[in-house]
Amino acid sequence: MFLPGMSSDAGTVANGAKTDVVDFSWALGAMADFPFTPNFGLRVSVCYDSRAVGFYDQRNSNSYDDYTFSYFSLRPELRIGDFLVGLGVGIPVGASVTAQNEISPHIGASSMNVLVEGRIGAAVPVFVSSNGNSLEFIADASYGFTEITSGPLPPNFTSSDKTRNNGPIAGLQLGFAYLFNLNAH
Repeated sequence: MFLPGMSSDAGTVANGAKTDVVDFSWALGAMADFPFTPNFGLRVSVCYDSRAVGFYDQRNSNSYDDYTFSYFSLRPELRIGDFLVGLGVGIPVGASVTAQNEISPHIGASSMNVLVEGRIGAAVPVFVSSNGNSLEFIADASYGFTEITSGPLPPNFTSSDKTRNNGPIAGLQLGFAYLFNLNAH
């Protein structure tokens, strides 16, 4: 599966800062579908998941911090027809920041929290071959239940309020998955 999309910090932003409306996100991985009936089943995805958020000074948009957070994610979802609902759990594997200001923040996987998110979406078959293999178009929305890091993200690094500039991350991803039919006929 490959799901490019967009992500955004959906939490409270520190005074004097603004957040980018949307930033790029993507996921690349494998998906398995375990049908209980033709219209109901369990779908499990394992993927590398990258989410970005950005902040800038509201007085000077040339002063900014753009963060990218990377996770190894497990996404169990119930499939009801073409509808998907489930959870995502992301283990932090890395982080990077591009900063254009007087502060050069340092961040890594050790300061990130585990990503726990609710997921809802759809998987619509585009093509189904005679042997049961299928190409699906996937639309997935997510909303995190956890903060991004263990502390606030700059430009709010001096604040004692650990909830500003720290998520949760909301996202929308659109893409495709190719499912192989492994049932013996």
